[in-house]
Amino acid sequence: MPWQPKALTNLERENAGLRSEIVKLCSELRTKQTQVGGLELALRERSERIYALQGRLEQARAAQAWLEQECDHWYQLLRLESASPDRLNNGYARTRVHSIY
Repeated sequence: MPWQPKALTNLERENAGLRSEIVKLCSELRTKQTQVGGLELALRERSERIYALQGRLEQARAAQAWLEQECDHWYQLLRLESASPDRLNNGYARTRVHSIY
């Protein structure tokens, strides 16, 4: 008498189908978790890059403000000198103004 497989009941068929579905869903979950990890890494790297660029922008703005002040300072000096050169030199021969910067 050869061995014959036992006929599956409806519950056993449904159970097998659900197991297959669980395996498929677990695989999809692992894929999604891997994708989320990659996205989190990309977000972290981009955030760090943004912060670095913001720092450089702040430095550039500070340098620009300093240059504007320096420009205004020199403008005022030149304006005063061209308006009354004798006043700056007390009537003596013109001397060259040296910057302390």
